[in-house]
Amino acid sequence: LGSRIQNSQELVSIEQIEDRVIATVNDPVQQKKREISCTYLIGADGSRSKVRELCGIMMSGKRGIENFVSIHFKSPDLRSRMAGRGAMLFFVFNTEVIACIVAHNIEEGDWVAQVPYSPAVQSGQLSDCECHRLVAACIGGGHGAQYSSTGRMGCFNREAGAKLRGLQWELCSAKPWSMDGTMANLFHQDRVFLAGDAAHQFPPSGGFGLNTGLQDAHNLAWKIAAVHHKRASEKLLCSYSSERQPVVSRALDLAIDNHRRGLSVPASIGLHREMLGTLESTLSGPIMTMMPAQVRSQLLETSMRLGQKPLALLDSGEDIQSSATSQVQSPMTKFVSTLFGTPMKEAMRQPAERRESIPMIFPHNDLGIRYPHGLAVCKDGRGESPSNPGRSSVRLHVPTGVPGSRLHHSWLRLKGGTLPHADGLPNPVTEDISTLDLASSLAVCPSSQEPRYVLLVSGDRSHCRAWWNKMEMLSETGSLQIAGICTEKEMASALQADIEQDDYCVLQDLSNQWASTCALRTGGAVLVRPDGHVSWRSCNPPDSDLGDLFAQLQHFLQTGCFR
Repeated sequence: LGSRIQNSQELVSIEQIEDRVIATVNDPVQQKKREISCTYLIGADGSRSKVRELCGIMMSGKRGIENFVSIHFKSPDLRSRMAGRGAMLFFVFNTEVIACIVAHNIEEGDWVAQVPYSPAVQSGQLSDCECHRLVAACIGGGHGAQYSSTGRMGCFNREAGAKLRGLQWELCSAKPWSMDGTMANLFHQDRVFLAGDAAHQFPPSGGFGLNTGLQDAHNLAWKIAAVHHKRASEKLLCSYSSERQPVVSRALDLAIDNHRRGLSVPASIGLHREMLGTLESTLSGPIMTMMPAQVRSQLLETSMRLGQKPLALLDSGEDIQSSATSQVQSPMTKFVSTLFGTPMKEAMRQPAERRESIPMIFPHNDLGIRYPHGLAVCKDGRGESPSNPGRSSVRLHVPTGVPGSRLHHSWLRLKGGTLPHADGLPNPVTEDISTLDLASSLAVCPSSQEPRYVLLVSGDRSHCRAWWNKMEMLSETGSLQIAGICTEKEMASALQADIEQDDYCVLQDLSNQWASTCALRTGGAVLVRPDGHVSWRSCNPPDSDLGDLFAQLQHFLQTGCFR
């Protein structure tokens, strides 16, 4: 890619002058400081962003929604003991621990136990001994299953029962972290931009952090490239903040609300988050702070243990038959566990069945985002107002061709030729490709790496040629590429011509639904930005005057917004 990655560099200062940014970095290996001069600086340096700090950009939102210690451990043996109950998240509630176990890779035995702690009275720094105890409690069901540990290795003893006996694990790391829901007040300051966790931090409930970070980069990269290649004014870069901040804000609300919904399961059995908050406030009050921190920590742990005692009722005989404790469990104990534990299990099951618990996927929120700018240039009069998903919305993604939305996926087939001026796809194309790959490959000039708009036409070669002639103003400058998407019947006529003679090609829509999904009649077209979002749509073939389109595009590239 023509870039260098330099490790062990510490950013010390940022200075912005008229046409560039000067970043001073400290090189501990060379034991000297040096200056890096650049046109733009992108801070993608995580939640504790030094770039954001040096720019004085503040964060808004809520910090410390929850606090956890992540215990990373490996246990390939655990998969074979799960009796087919594979999942991505496992919520553990027993008398010894409350935790969420994340299965990073079940096949390889890569696990992370998220154990809550209270920073008001606890440091969050756990010894190997404490980590072993918590891991054993998570895996063993909180029955005091016997285990032994040496260094970072742990193993259940013979007395632990048939299902646990011999199961081993290895501790990898243990680190405290804070669940925050915050967003930067500014996504850019002159020539400095923030992206990813440097610009926003989400609760992990919903998995929005990675998706929004990638969207940030996609939105910003093509705009910087357009300005760099003098295809656009620097004012275009202002649209990065105006487009991304509303999307991030909605995702942040949803992630926080999704975390709240996840608390409905423990609340159903009496484990209310508010009770823990009250306990934490009491222990961190002015009188209690006079006590040693170790005493307050012990009081919290004792109180938590007492609150978790009723969780023993969740164990019925069949649940703990492999545990050593089941060998001495009296008939009365089994009766009480069944009598009271069954209603508790039913109470936990109901929020999930009513879909009140934490949802895991949000197709509409991940794929259905719409930027408002394109709505002003919907030539067919169908420019709807943005229907971006709001809080508590869990909906399937319904693709459209409405300006501002992402181009939707459809499988295409190219018969008997190559894709002219395509970058990143093998030529000749021998496999079916997605509309997304087609647009992204045509959006970059292979020789100059300049970003380009892509016009996708519904129809055969004659319709592509009509648009090519009308869009000559853009196509001659290299700012536009055209491709046709047609039905199987229309494809037959497309194969009769030599596609190598033109700067556009025609591909067959294998679903025969791409045009109807985009609300295009034969000859209609959508204009796609380099980041895959639709900028403009004409449901009909080109008319005699496209001057308004050219004026709108020019205005957007010069100012960052549509008129």
